[in-house]
Amino acid sequence: RHWKRRKTKTTMTNLILSIKSTTIHEIANILNVPLFFNKNRIGQEDRGILVRWGNTQRINFDVERELNSREAIKKASNKALCRKLLAEANVPVPLATETIYPCIGRRTKHRAGRGFFFCKNAQDVARAKIKGATYFSCFYPKTNEFRISVGSGKVIVVSEKIGDKTKYNWNKRMGFTFRHLPKREWINNADLREMIRTAKKAMRVIKLDFGAIDIGAFPTDTSLPKFVIFEINTSPSLSPLAQKKYIRYFKRIIYGT
Repeated sequence: RHWKRRKTKTTMTNLILSIKSTTIHEIANILNVPLFFNKNRIGQEDRGILVRWGNTQRINFDVERELNSREAIKKASNKALCRKLLAEANVPVPLATETIYPCIGRRTKHRAGRGFFFCKNAQDVARAKIKGATYFSCFYPKTNEFRISVGSGKVIVVSEKIGDKTKYNWNKRMGFTFRHLPKREWINNADLREMIRTAKKAMRVIKLDFGAIDIGAFPTDTSLPKFVIFEINTSPSLSPLAQKKYIRYFKRIIYGT
């Protein structure tokens, strides 16, 4: 597919530095912004805005502006550290424990539901550690899960996960999809407005410019918080509609349109 080059308001070259991702290819094409997976392939021309899509490579050149610093992405990608920082800022997250059952074990870095261990006892915890689990948290019996994407302090898109809610792990591999909520639906919902405020706070704590925050909500155990943040994604997979929303956000930043 060929895309017409857009005229920018600056003579500087904007670029995207990404991890391997199918999502970012289409975004880069539509934005007409060069995409790199390796910093060493970037030329010596003047740089304008650098968009980091989950990539934490150290760059040795100056840019006019950076969307998502490598330090912030590293904090978000280290799931245990991210939850610790959020908890210290009074952002609700699942209780960290490996002695209250059931609990969930995770690897330090994980994607797409991989490295997920449901532990019913100490033996399960031990087996999870052998398989690479480095942190554990109390099982949060959610009845809903939302993904709230935030960019530069504003909502990009709000989505709800749809699928077989009897499963422990709600991800694409388990058949879950996203239902995107129109603005009128979440702006008139007090609970969703509170989640959005908390998601924005989480972004400020980790110092990210953009990202997708996964939130579990409305647990069957009413003694638990009404909702908790599971993680922040800095290179989320996107549906066609969510991709359009992200492109609109990046266009505003890069082209001022």
